[in-house]
Amino acid sequence: MNQKEAKGRSADGPAQPVMQGGGFYNSHSQMQQEAAGFGVPLLERAIREMPLPDRGRVFLVADYGSSEGKNSLEIMRRVVELVRRRVSDRSEALPIAVVHVDQPANDFRSLFTLVDASERSYLRASSDVFCFATGRSFFERVFPAEQVSLGWSSIAAHWISRVPVPIPDHFWNTRATGDAARALAEQARTDWQRFLDHRAHELKPGGRLVVVCGAADEQGGSGGEGLADAANGVLQAMVADRALRRQEYERMAIPTYNRRREEFAAPFAASPIGDRLVLEDYRQAVTPDPPWQQYERDGNAEAFGAAQAAWFRAWSETSLFRALDADRPPEDRSRLADAFFAALQAKIAAAPHAARCQWQVAAMLIAKKTGA
Repeated sequence: MNQKEAKGRSADGPAQPVMQGGGFYNSHSQMQQEAAGFGVPLLERAIREMPLPDRGRVFLVADYGSSEGKNSLEIMRRVVELVRRRVSDRSEALPIAVVHVDQPANDFRSLFTLVDASERSYLRASSDVFCFATGRSFFERVFPAEQVSLGWSSIAAHWISRVPVPIPDHFWNTRATGDAARALAEQARTDWQRFLDHRAHELKPGGRLVVVCGAADEQGGSGGEGLADAANGVLQAMVADRALRRQEYERMAIPTYNRRREEFAAPFAASPIGDRLVLEDYRQAVTPDPPWQQYERDGNAEAFGAAQAAWFRAWSETSLFRALDADRPPEDRSRLADAFFAALQAKIAAAPHAARCQWQVAAMLIAKKTGA
């Protein structure tokens, strides 16, 4: 577990959880990679239709929520190829700067190593391409005004800045009811507004932003409730066995929110967002579940349990286990996390169908109005 994020913080503490480092997230993020592919047609449209910088300027690409970089690698390579195709008739090259954006605790070392070493790196796709990174939350201003040509954010914008109130008897946003559900919806509304407001300042006039993120269907479901319920059952069993303290469990929450289409669209219909940004395209689909697809091929429930638990661990561990009390020593924290994910793996293997995920994903193409 990332101990920097686990020093007894409550679920609504000031530090945002990060993905597992050390290459673990890169190795267990196939579903996020599948979701990213859903946004590629919008990315291609954006580059075809957007204005390009004048000669002597830089085409700046912002990768909002990069994590360790694996799922950005092919996307940024595609961006470089498409931009180069558009400027092929120029007498001079258009420099391209890719800036990966994530929180300060993100594993940027793994990101830079991957971008430098991978044979599929976008740095090998063309000359005059440069890689940078910045440790900032995308709920803050990241770039000076009107500097970003193209923004890309994949499987990140459904994270919210905090969980404002505990979710009774659960950690998952779509299982909240009553006052907790209303508080989460309001936090998500505020955070989406903030995200868009900062991007409106950063984008160049005519610039484009493509966002792919978790969503909700018309009934409010995320598509991952079965897996979340299985994990919640394991946590409750750990409380019953006194391995986990009741107050620790009650603080546990993953700070995400799965918005419906109307929640995504609302800011574009009013000032100030609607004065500067336009939602040019919106698409929603169910993301394939690679571990489940493999299980359908081979019927290996144990392998499915291992793969699904590892995938869940890659993005949930710091969110859940930062809720542990401050008096827990590091070895106790690691032991509890290991015990939880081992039990979850066994539970999934015993009932694979219950842990199948059919995640709802939205893809949006957003344009900065010229003159805005």
